[in-house]
Amino acid sequence: MPGENQYNIKKIVIVGLIIIVIAAVIGFLIIHKNNAAVSGEPNSKNVFPFGATSPISPSTATTNTSSSGVAPIIINPLTTSSSEQLRQITSYPVTGFFASIINKTIETPKLNERTGQTVLIPSTIPVDMIRWNTKQTGILMDAEVDQDAITETQTTETQIPDAQEIWFGNSGKAITYRYFNPADRSIESYVGVFPQTGTLNYCGTTFSTVFKRGAHGNEVKELQKYINAKLQIGLMVDGSFGSGTLKSLKQLQNVLNIPQTGVYDQATIDAINADCASIQAAFSARSSQPIVLKGSLLEANILRGTLSPDGTQMFFLEPSSSGVVGIVANSDGTNQKQIFQSPLTEWMPQWVNKTTIAMTTLASTNADGYMYFLDPTTGNFTKILGPIQGLTTLTSPDAETVLYSQSTDDGFVTKTYAIATGTTQTLSVATLPAKCVWETQSSLMCGVPESIPTGQYPDNWYEGSVSFGDDIWSIDTITGSTSNLLSPNQQFDIINPGMSPDDQYFYFINKIDGTLWSYRLE
Repeated sequence: MPGENQYNIKKIVIVGLIIIVIAAVIGFLIIHKNNAAVSGEPNSKNVFPFGATSPISPSTATTNTSSSGVAPIIINPLTTSSSEQLRQITSYPVTGFFASIINKTIETPKLNERTGQTVLIPSTIPVDMIRWNTKQTGILMDAEVDQDAITETQTTETQIPDAQEIWFGNSGKAITYRYFNPADRSIESYVGVFPQTGTLNYCGTTFSTVFKRGAHGNEVKELQKYINAKLQIGLMVDGSFGSGTLKSLKQLQNVLNIPQTGVYDQATIDAINADCASIQAAFSARSSQPIVLKGSLLEANILRGTLSPDGTQMFFLEPSSSGVVGIVANSDGTNQKQIFQSPLTEWMPQWVNKTTIAMTTLASTNADGYMYFLDPTTGNFTKILGPIQGLTTLTSPDAETVLYSQSTDDGFVTKTYAIATGTTQTLSVATLPAKCVWETQSSLMCGVPESIPTGQYPDNWYEGSVSFGDDIWSIDTITGSTSNLLSPNQQFDIINPGMSPDDQYFYFINKIDGTLWSYRLE
């Protein structure tokens, strides 16, 4: 009996110790979870998969007051060589870019046969522009891009160094810098906005028509705007060439230092055009000085985000006590409204069009992925794809086709999915959607790896343990046809691809060194 009692005592002690150990483990897990929830520390590698964070902590925006405007310089002059279709825009790392088209004023010499004088006639032409940030400082640069040269100028003075991600909204005038702040181990998002500037509301056209009293039209309106600005009078801008407009002509001709005939003739037109060219040049010179961005920080630890196609709104995900919530706001961060919530925290959003935000679960070779469509106007959430192992996606602008990659035992394959019919097509080339941009509703421009080393994808590529050597390809998703447009002489691992609005240029960043490049399409 004593032996049995001792055995029972030992048994009770052992069970008690086991219970204590289990309780300790559970307590640790609960405390750890609560601490993580309180600290809100995101996994910065998951948020910024393409880059390691820097020891620089840009927790506040700074201004380089000693900086002055950089005079335009000509770089990468184009030659007759076809290889010059590919041009390097920067020799330093950038985080992101914004492509646009502007109307540029040019001056064309014209001989006045009556006076024998040559005058400069202003006119406007569309010009491809690209804006980017220098990763080291955060300063924004602009460049005109044409077949002959890339002309670069400094646009801002505000320094927000080492942004790991950047969103360009409001036609490139509202910029969200995203970076890791090691001081408090948080993801910070600073929205910098271009300040309001004056506009030139006259001299916006080239005058060409000789008017007589009684003429009507838009060119008459432009003339009246010019007269009001030049003479500082209150002439009615009604598009009617009446007595009031005629009476002001002699005074205008006196200011322009031409014969005071009181007649709106060709000599007057030439003098006005020449004066407008000078006014536009002076206005452009003032507008080209580097500016200071105005802005503020958004909520800390925003996980991911995307801009609407027109750039007027942003959608971002931020942690909540029950997972994440999705917020829609203006591109400057104002007017926020919650439209989404989920217990899952790892999503990759893509704002496709007015009624569609594609939401894809964060990809991993060892996990099934899913894609849904979120309607930002109604909040409706609809499953589109999944389960698919290692799923990454890129949805077409009309939300009818999805380009996606799927993990395999030794790599990945690339497919398209037609939403209306539910049909899938495997492409003859393998690439990741992050290397592609939709050129049209049914065609893509992509960086396509020349070879894919055996590995776990997309994980190995995102974490940087594998780099690709990409060619530039075009892909037709209707026919499935592909075309290799360029096999470059150096290694490009293409990320952040984009098209110019006129589809003349394919822009991308080289993941290997962060430099910005352009490829001109034939």
